[in-house]
Amino acid sequence: MNILDIVKNYLPGNLAAQISGSTGENEAGISNVIKAAIPTLLSGLINKSSSDSGGVLDMVKSAANSGILSNLGGLAGRNEMTTGGFNIWSALRSLFGDKLDDIVSMLAGFGGVKTATAEHALGATSAAALGAVGKYAEDKNMDAAGLSSFLASQKGIISSLIPSGFDFSKIGSWLGIGSLGTAAAAAVSEFTAPPAEPISYAAATQKKGGNNWLVPLVILAALGGLIWWMTKDGCNKSTTVSNTSMDTTVTTVAADTNAGATTTVSAKESVVLTLPSGATINAYKGGIEDQLIQFIQSDEYKNAADDEALKNRWFNFDNLNFEFGTTKITDSSKVQLNNIVAILKEFKQANIKIGAYTDKKGDDAANLKLSQGRADAVKAALDKAGASSQLKGSEGYGEKFAAVPETESDEARAIDRKVAVRLVK
Repeated sequence: MNILDIVKNYLPGNLAAQISGSTGENEAGISNVIKAAIPTLLSGLINKSSSDSGGVLDMVKSAANSGILSNLGGLAGRNEMTTGGFNIWSALRSLFGDKLDDIVSMLAGFGGVKTATAEHALGATSAAALGAVGKYAEDKNMDAAGLSSFLASQKGIISSLIPSGFDFSKIGSWLGIGSLGTAAAAAVSEFTAPPAEPISYAAATQKKGGNNWLVPLVILAALGGLIWWMTKDGCNKSTTVSNTSMDTTVTTVAADTNAGATTTVSAKESVVLTLPSGATINAYKGGIEDQLIQFIQSDEYKNAADDEALKNRWFNFDNLNFEFGTTKITDSSKVQLNNIVAILKEFKQANIKIGAYTDKKGDDAANLKLSQGRADAVKAALDKAGASSQLKGSEGYGEKFAAVPETESDEARAIDRKVAVRLVK
């Protein structure tokens, strides 16, 4: 498993939107800060582990055991980055020393945001990354040498995560890994999606041992994964796309916003997903189908004791649309709905709940009614297609979880308009 997969499972998908809402700064700029903060933080871990592997192991385990992963949404501001006795800024000082302030300034400049906003974004991103790596180390029963070896093996992947235009050379020289900057620039500027290849979950299930079923990712695939991941938005903790992200998916909406149909024009990489039975479905790499299959087979899902442990893991549809001003699902959306039914039939133990969301514009009651109607429409479509026994409810949340102010542009508010599912136990 690569380090990107480990971190992206915990970083709140709507982090940029949350910080934008609390600071008033541009969400796209904050998203850029987060993109640059990820490889910066992970590079700091690699560098530190080469000279103090025991200290790094203690650091990430302390983060994991502090409860910080369950409090990521509540972290805000440089002076409030403490949970369960673990202080994010003390950890960052340990990793970057007297260069931390310079790094924050570089991130702020790259995102075009204030220093305080860059601090906020770096702190929250680091909390998720350190906690996630610590949990992984504990789950794998890693000692200091094992973690150091694992981190060292991730250099190539981390290199590919550095966003185009971010001058990593100074950070690289401070950390003694300056070559990463050059490698990353080439990886980003020359990246083109490789031809679609089948992803087989059938072969994966024949292997033994927890997470070993994951197919190892090469550097460019990791970049593709980051492109998907950085576009996630939260209905609590969910995955979706917006125009301000790195993803090549473009979401366009009718001028009547919540009343209108949402049309997704996708340039994502198409893949053929092979289910354990050998059946195949056509989907997007990193799309809702791919995510659901992986999550259902993950230890996190299998070991979840009850529904409470799953309630914040939402997965957004990325090819589901409605006719303008109605709850009528377009014919083209039936492909993805049929894929979801195929997955549910494959995994009989999996039950789902459907949620629908609007942005903040318009009448609150009307938005709630529209979202409920659309959630019910999706449930009815899945029911009709043969998944009735595994459907455990549909709920419209209206604008309850919307993060973008209604005074923002329609394009900016598109991030809050979505339909999603979550697993239910």
